[in-house]
Amino acid sequence: MILLFILSLLLYKRYIDDIIGVWVPKDEPTKEEVEWRVFKTLLNMWFGLEWMIIESNNTVDIMDLTVTLKDEKITTTLFEKSLNLYTYIPPHSDHPPGVLNGVIFGQIHCIYCLCLERKDIIKSISQFYLRLIQRGYQCQDVMSIFTKTIHYNSPTMI
Repeated sequence: MILLFILSLLLYKRYIDDIIGVWVPKDEPTKEEVEWRVFKTLLNMWFGLEWMIIESNNTVDIMDLTVTLKDEKITTTLFEKSLNLYTYIPPHSDHPPGVLNGVIFGQIHCIYCLCLERKDIIKSISQFYLRLIQRGYQCQDVMSIFTKTIHYNSPTMI
């Protein structure tokens, strides 16, 4: 089905039940409107699912990502749902000590992968650090892991 719209669909990526697509309008508004309606109709017939389509927007949140089109440039940053409780493993759990290293490394690596702007990286890492402290971790226990992980991901950030 997607091949029918290959000239209008600049980007189409799907992960399970999440899809992101970029539709490029044509110079002929009438033909464009018909093609867009046909695309949406066929998409909603596909596997009997109903898709939520966000139209004409320069910013979209998809999964853990906010994608923004600004000045013909695409930027991305971390998207966090407002209802996220950030229930990281508490420090008194019986998990092996290395689990904290993995949690910190994984989250910081994710931040570096998803955030394209330095200010977003700094903001997200700071929020993550504060959430761990609020969860009960001691500053000295997490700071050395943060420092190593930040250095590993971006030596210029320290």
